Amino acid sequence: MPQPTLIPHDKGMVSTTATIGDHVTLGTNSRVWHQCIVYGTEKRPVHIGKDTQIGSQSHIKPGVTIGDYCRLQDGISIPDLVTLGNYVFVGPRVTFTNDLFPTVAKILAHSYKELETIIGDHVTLGASSTIICGITIGAFAQIGMSAAVTKNVPPFAVVAGVPARILGDVRDEKYRIKYPELIPLYERTYKSLSDKTPINTKQ
Repeated sequence: MPQPTLIPHDKGMVSTTATIGDHVTLGTNSRVWHQCIVYGTEKRPVHIGKDTQIGSQSHIKPGVTIGDYCRLQDGISIPDLVTLGNYVFVGPRVTFTNDLFPTVAKILAHSYKELETIIGDHVTLGASSTIICGITIGAFAQIGMSAAVTKNVPPFAVVAGVPARILGDVRDEKYRIKYPELIPLYERTYKSLSDKTPINTKQ
């Protein structure tokens, strides 16, 4: 199947099949692929950093910020007020939320309460995981596929399950073998965090 044609948008490139609304900025060398929908508002613009890729059929709403060098796979839904750090990997069909108790009645009355969600640098969100709103996932955390993340995740934690629970720490020997590329990154960039502060795996 031929690749869709890319055309310039801001400092990046977007597919001719994508819908890019107003108030969207793209960093240098970023790409928005086939059939994506991305739009912001004057009060809630969308910012996508440099060298970031947005996979096909993804939907990004106002107030979203995505950092540099991120890789978002296909079919991802990101509602208002989600912030992704740098070097974040988001697997296919990952879903974020922005209201803990949504109802149509609240939407029609404009009485819903949106909560901000923050994803730290070098986080991996596994395929089909769900991230509840109002939480923070710390740097280098690894979220397993299909996990339902319902509370804050500390830096370096490895979590999985429904609801997600902490299984370990990426600095543990068993995970250092699986993620050797992360070792020099957290030892250099997050040296104060790499002092091996124990993570509570009973959360």
